[in-house]
This record gives sequence, structure tokens and C-alpha cells, in this order.
Amino acid sequence: MPAIFTDRIARTYMRIMLRAAVIGLLVLQTACDDEPPISMDPVTDISYEVETGGSVDPIAADGALKGGTFTIWGGPNPKSLNVWVDNWHLSGEVMGLLYESLVTLHSVDNKPVGQLASRWEEAPDGVTFTFHIHPDANWSDGQPVTAEDVQFFYDTIMNKDHLTTVYRTVIGRFERPEVIDAKTVRITAKERYWKAFWDAGGFTAFPKHVWEGKDFNRINFDFPVVSGPYELLEYRRNRYVLLKRRADWWGRVLRYNQHKYNFDYIRYRFQEDRTAALETFKKGDYDMYAIYTASIWAQQTDAGALESVARNHVLRQEIFNQEPIGFQGLAINMRQERFQDVRVRQALFYLLDREKLNEQFMFDQYFLLNSYFPDLYPGNKNPAAEMYRYNPEKAGQLLDAAGWQVGDDGWRRKDGQVFSITFITYASDIRHMNKYVEWLKDAGIQA
Repeated sequence: MPAIFTDRIARTYMRIMLRAAVIGLLVLQTACDDEPPISMDPVTDISYEVETGGSVDPIAADGALKGGTFTIWGGPNPKSLNVWVDNWHLSGEVMGLLYESLVTLHSVDNKPVGQLASRWEEAPDGVTFTFHIHPDANWSDGQPVTAEDVQFFYDTIMNKDHLTTVYRTVIGRFERPEVIDAKTVRITAKERYWKAFWDAGGFTAFPKHVWEGKDFNRINFDFPVVSGPYELLEYRRNRYVLLKRRADWWGRVLRYNQHKYNFDYIRYRFQEDRTAALETFKKGDYDMYAIYTASIWAQQTDAGALESVARNHVLRQEIFNQEPIGFQGLAINMRQERFQDVRVRQALFYLLDREKLNEQFMFDQYFLLNSYFPDLYPGNKNPAAEMYRYNPEKAGQLLDAAGWQVGDDGWRRKDGQVFSITFITYASDIRHMNKYVEWLKDAGIQA
């Protein structure tokens, strides 16, 4: 079954922000109200000179001031901050601030921007990529970032004793990187494929001089040597993780990094429940809270529901980006014979009133899809594909034609077998599914 909905929230990234001023002495509240506040001095940058080459990130605010503390909800306490061992969104965000890949994607254009790599070449064969690490790239202990560190990343991920199975799926598509010299590494894909350059450019440098010989599975909350713009200052289990901006980060010299990474401290507070986290935000203990649920955005965060929004103490804003649109939908098990008939699959879609679900449960924050790749088409609709809309009469005709007739008891049968469907879902909110089950039963299908 094609995708059902796409979420404007996935595209716009709805957030509410707390307005705050930056002061000289930074005071950070801890996770528990009965603990004293933590006082931290501002970070004083070591002088540096920005390179003349390259471009500035167009979404960076040139008027942004450095300083202050940014506190945000971090979700439940992670099992590990090592994202390569425990693939968790918070761990990925933290590691992305501590370690760097060779290249990254430009913020608004579909082109690469160097992080650790200052330049690179792609061979005509489309599988061989040579990266030249920036001569100034170094670790927080002063040691240079080298090609061996990139090779060590590959060796670490590909070690079957390490809990890095998810990352081996991608990294395993490459041969072991070749060290050309101290600052040059060549990465070769085993075969040509469309995203080989981006996967090769996503190779990260690991501090070989620190981690070699250690059990990577046990590197969870202690990262004393990093190359990125922040360092891990403190981790307190079930309370928070605190990052500190590095005053001597080598990457400050790159033009693309100007006017970014401005907060002196970033604190992720741990809370299991999203609803409780929203209440914590309302008390003023978070500086930003992301909304991913349309009903919460519509009912709990407008001026009528939040006095702080009405008083303009909290900024309620939709933030638009150009990321590909995600979607929600149902997948049909085509191994079951009854679903192999296209008329049956079409009937199931005609029995789904997406417009009503969107209006009733999603506050019209979603829109209907007829393609898995809506970004390819104007208005996010494939003109060559039908946009299925609720039509129970047509669904009944298709089911009749496919041999599924309604019996005296109201259920559809074929060859003596009742048409029944079992849904498997991990979602806790199943209101949409309950409505769909009602419509299926009205059509004679057990669900």
C-alpha cells in the first residue's frame, strides 16, 4: 500500500523557544529542583585567523553572539553516548559535536562541504575517493588528525567483536582505507553505487593514539580526546549530559563554521516522558522544545493554552527546512495470496478515509501522498499516479470482482474463507487504526 500521510511537522520542525538573555556568569539549573545551581565561567576564545577560501554557511546568523547556556530535553537516559555502539538520536547529536567526518552536506545546496577534509578527488571509475585532511586539523590534546585515524575508524567499525553492526552495513561496502601519507587517505568502494561518495565522505576520524587497544564496546560516557567544536564536560546518569564549547577548536578557522557553535554550554536533560518534558518546558527549565505531534501543537501550545505564548515570553514558530519529507503508512504482506490481487489492494485503499483522519486527529497538519518520493513532483503529487480517496462503494465493487462476496452474516468470503486482516504496529496512539478497522468491518472485512 502506498504511503498514507506526510507530516508537515517533519518538514517544518515545529518548535517553541524560550526567550533568554546571555549574562556574564552562567547559571544552569540541574535536573532536580532540590539541587543547587551549577555556576560556570564563560568560554574565552583563543585568538585565531579565519581562512580566506570557502563560503560562509548561509543559514548561520552573522549577528549571533557567543556565550550562554542552552538547555534542551534529551529524552531518556541513553545506554551509551557512543552512537556507533548504541544508535540513538541523542547519542548521534552529541557525537556529532565531539567528532567530525571528512565532509558534510551543505546546509541548503546539494553539494559537499569539507570538515576534516580540505579537498578531495573522485576517480573516473566512481569508486575511488582521495581525501586530503586539513593541515590544521588536530585533536583536543594537540595531536594531529591523520589518515591513520580514518583508517582506524574503519578497523573499529568492521571489528566483529564490536557492537557496530548497524554501521558495518554501510562501511562494509568499502575496502580498508589506504593511507597515502599522514594527511591523505584513499577510500575505495567495492562497487559503484549512487551514494558512494557521500558514504566515503561520512567516514569519521577516531583518535587511534587514545583508543587503540581499548574495548570499544566499553567506551560509553568518557571521551577525553575529541576533534569537534565541543567537549564532554560532565555526564550524570538519569540527570543530564553537559557539553562545553572548545576555545581552541581547530575548525574555527574554516569560513563555513563562522557564526555557528555559539553556545558556551549545551545541556541535555534526561526525562523519559515527552509530556512531562513539555511541562518542564512550561516551567521555564528548557530553552527549546520540539513538537512532533499535531494535536499537541494545535491544542497545548497556542496562546490560549500557554500564557507565556500570549505574553510573548515564548516564541511559537514553525521552522522550515529542505529535508526530504517523511511519511506514515501501511505496508501489505504480499506473501499472502489474497493481497496479491491488485483489486483487493485498491479496495483497501478506497476504504481508508485519509481526509477525515487528517482533519479529526491531525488538525490538517498533514497532506495526502500518492508517491514515496513527493519531493520530486510539484505540489508533492505525482501527476501520473491516482490519488486514492475514500470510496466504499467502489471498494465493494472491486472486492466483489475479486471473488470476495458478502455472506448472510455480513462478512466477505471467498472459497469458504472469511476475509480477515491482522495489523502489527508499535504505535501507542492507535486512534487512526481503530477508525480504519471500523471502515473495514462496515465493508465486511474482519480486522
